[in-house]
Amino acid sequence: MPTTRRPSTPKRIAAGAAKSSGTQTIERASLLVRLIASRSRTGMRLTEVVQHSGLQRPTAHRILKCLVDEGFLMQ
Repeated sequence: MPTTRRPSTPKRIAAGAAKSSGTQTIERASLLVRLIASRSRTGMRLTEVVQHSGLQRPTAHRILKCLVDEGFLMQ
């Protein structure tokens, strides 16, 4: 009877890949909301958000744009 071969990727690695695409984005978005909320009504410039969050500029910009589009933040 021939044996079937299992995929070489362990479940824990596959689960880690799912985290990087899903929950990591949510974690980053909530980080940005908390960071901007800590500035009260004064808000923050994109350069300040990047400096304080540690995210790359394109990543921060993409997430912030989505948060504005969805009504979580005001520009």
